[in-house]
Amino acid sequence: MDIIATLNNLTPTDFDAGAVFSGAPSGNIVKGYAAPTLFTPAVDPNYIFHDHCRDLVLWFVNPTDPLYVFGPAGSGKTSAIKQLVAKLNYPVFEVTGHSRLEFPELVGHHVVRQGNMEFEYGPLALAMKYGGIVLINEIDLLDPSTAAGLNSILDGQPLCIPENGGELIVPHDMFRFAATANSNGGSDETGLYQGVQKQNLAVRRIGA
Repeated sequence: MDIIATLNNLTPTDFDAGAVFSGAPSGNIVKGYAAPTLFTPAVDPNYIFHDHCRDLVLWFVNPTDPLYVFGPAGSGKTSAIKQLVAKLNYPVFEVTGHSRLEFPELVGHHVVRQGNMEFEYGPLALAMKYGGIVLINEIDLLDPSTAAGLNSILDGQPLCIPENGGELIVPHDMFRFAATANSNGGSDETGLYQGVQKQNLAVRRIGA
């Protein structure tokens, strides 16, 4: 599969939010893509969009705001986001956070193809460059220094990739950033979630 060719063929389109999520046209427009890709989650025909999903739709309309959803394990945080974007044919680049995950893994690395060294984009770079959503689950398990690498991205700034000749990726108009967690980034006081780490203020801000 040629990932870059697939993402280059993405065609933005407008959806009526009410028609997509409730079956009743509302006149409120939300952007998505004309057709799904292999990166688009499968639509669950039995999934019901409850009233709280309105907040997710409102988030999707604003391209600058990151999304941070926290709550108990099994409460449907990830599935709510993925079913929302599935209806809009959005490509999703999903990452599960852990203490050993390093920021360069999100950006990309060099690989050898047919004897040549090439740079391969990571999930964050792909979403920013071609207009997808990067979804980091369990973001509160990241080492705070790794999460700090996201600070400028959360503020809507371009992504600089020194390893790829200093390439500067300006966020695509359709780029979205979302994260899920069991805590609000201020550490776990319940003792139920081992490994949760207190994040810096920039990450905790989006969980407020």
